[in-house]
Amino acid sequence: MSLNLKQIDDYISALIENADCLVREANILLDAGGFARAHTLSHLAREELSKCIILYAAGRRIQCGIEVDWKSTMKRLRDHKSKIRQETVMNAVIASAAGSQLLSDIMLNNVQHLEKYKNDKKNNSIYVGLGENGEIVTPSREISEEKAKKTISLAEIALEQEKRVSSRFGNLTDVEPGSVNYTPKIIDGMSREDLEKNLKDMAQIFITVLERAYEDESNK
Repeated sequence: MSLNLKQIDDYISALIENADCLVREANILLDAGGFARAHTLSHLAREELSKCIILYAAGRRIQCGIEVDWKSTMKRLRDHKSKIRQETVMNAVIASAAGSQLLSDIMLNNVQHLEKYKNDKKNNSIYVGLGENGEIVTPSREISEEKAKKTISLAEIALEQEKRVSSRFGNLTDVEPGSVNYTPKIIDGMSREDLEKNLKDMAQIFITVLERAYEDESNK
């Protein structure tokens, strides 16, 4: 199944709206003492928001005339671990751009560990399970109030960030074919042609980073 730019725009908008609802409902559960499920909903909100990046990258591919592997893209949108990995990689990119290369390296070097840890925490916030030593693990014991608050805070930050990105860049369908949604005034002294070329180069680098992160999953 493939998507056009209009479908991608609508999908991203719906994801942001749903993530907003999930965060709001997570706070309601937190106030009511439902820490485990508050963690669950805020974690799911972060997964929803990570799908926005996957879709946006696909949209940029279309605009730049780069073929989209829709089979792989749809798999990433469905797979929980893929979405967790996407969030980790994106956070690492942001950390690097913000000058925190050490933090970025730590995240990138521990992608698989973070993927398993976050997914296990999500599952343990819903289901009763067994620990490594055979002990019973219950959601109420696994997720503390502090853990729930931290996860909600991370979801709120991710939501605010995605809203700002969406507001700044607008819809993919608003961009003329063959161009990018920026104007020369954003970077003084740079022509539109140079700006568009640099942005396309950056987009390709960004896509390459994402593809490397998902390389093992794409071959499954």
